Amino acid sequence: MRRDPVGDLTSARPPPIPVRRTTRGEVLGIVAAIAALLAAADAWDRNTSAAYAARAEAALAKVGYAPAQVRRHRGALCGRGSRGFRWTSAHAAGRVCVAAGQPPRVKVYERF
Repeated sequence: MRRDPVGDLTSARPPPIPVRRTTRGEVLGIVAAIAALLAAADAWDRNTSAAYAARAEAALAKVGYAPAQVRRHRGALCGRGSRGFRWTSAHAAGRVCVAAGQPPRVKVYERF
């Protein structure tokens, strides 16, 4: 049967657009890739946090809070590219923000 081009233009229904649905395997692949990226980011953060914690302890010792316990705190309000740590010593507590660089930039706050 021959199509009429004028009749196709005047018809009320546009030509159908094929819809491609995502398969279950593609969705699982995307979820697995995201999970792998999150696991790699967490492993990298755990690996580098020890070095940042050592810098934080050195900065606290320099200020005068030598026997201080330092632990990572993700909710600390630090600047961009900095890592926040919570610290406690015998008589004070607060937070430390450590940023990368040579020499590393460290800010010590006595209150949290």
